[in-house]
Amino acid sequence: MRKKKRPLTLFRTIFLILINPVSAVIGLLLLLSIFSSSFNPAETSVMAIFGLFFPLFFSLAILSLLILILFHSKFAFVQLVILLLALPLLRKYVGYNNSTVEGNIAIMTYNVHGFRSFAKMTTKLEPPENIMSFINERNLDIASVQEFRSWSGNINEDLKKFASNSGFDYYHFAGYWKKGGIQSDGFVILSKYPIVGKGSIPSVTGRNIGVFADIQMDSVTAVRISNIHLVSFSLQKGEIDMFSEAAALEMDKIKTHGKSILGKLLNSFRIRAIELDDLRKFLKKTDIPHLITGDFNDTPASYTYSMLKQSGLKDVHLKSGRFLGATYAGNLPWLRIDYIFYSQGFQPAKSEVFKIPYSDHYPVIANLKYFP
Repeated sequence: MRKKKRPLTLFRTIFLILINPVSAVIGLLLLLSIFSSSFNPAETSVMAIFGLFFPLFFSLAILSLLILILFHSKFAFVQLVILLLALPLLRKYVGYNNSTVEGNIAIMTYNVHGFRSFAKMTTKLEPPENIMSFINERNLDIASVQEFRSWSGNINEDLKKFASNSGFDYYHFAGYWKKGGIQSDGFVILSKYPIVGKGSIPSVTGRNIGVFADIQMDSVTAVRISNIHLVSFSLQKGEIDMFSEAAALEMDKIKTHGKSILGKLLNSFRIRAIELDDLRKFLKKTDIPHLITGDFNDTPASYTYSMLKQSGLKDVHLKSGRFLGATYAGNLPWLRIDYIFYSQGFQPAKSEVFKIPYSDHYPVIANLKYFP
């Protein structure tokens, strides 16, 4: 006569019937995110979406592995193998400061969001004043600013004030749009050293994706600083909030934002791939020590990041930062999209993300040892 299953055994069987397929889906999503950077978004943009959520998929895979082990599922071994495959990519996220060098150059990158502060401000002048005060207190040698915008209507006077009050003698500004005039949002490079060469970095997409300035470090040596801003997702607040409430999505939100989110994500991935190609062409022409800073709007699991690393650039955060080093100030807490890359001639000493409420991004400040 067939024995009846005990309640605990029955519960385990039912739970495994549910958790095994869920774990399989999580494992598949993690696998897709691991290999997403191998696909050019200009050709296969949908793969880039999986890479965007790599930290989330990795966390879910860890959780599912623990549950599978607890219930003695044979699928636990498969999930473990997938997690081991993900470790090299995870290393591109997590900074580990093991540097013993003493830095002699301090540099910052900061997307100031047009001085539209995330914190409540009493006047229009408060955001730029707070940011200028923050920069000045850091005693930096170089600063790269994206989304600079005139707060008074006189951009030339605002640029002079911004440079002076931030503690710099030299600056270079250029707008995003080739035909947009000086009133457009733009890039600023601030320097305590003389700027001996400068220019914009155009893209076939019709806008400037960055600016550069060659600064004279001493009587014989020049260093190139590039300030980059690749195209953003341009998500609205409701769309970003939708991501942060993934556990309790409402159907009306999906109907309102779903199509626009997917369209914006895919389109921005495609455009960034084109802009990246223009940036790499520019980088190939540079034969002096180079610091590449800015808002790249892509994560370490992206095609963008992978191609920049293949170009010979190194990520300051990995050698001199701490933990994830997320730089986006909104409701997507794992996003590190602002970077300081360096070429030969530099060695990182320290990198830090400052959680200040003056923009939808956080500033990244790095100290590096420069070898003339």
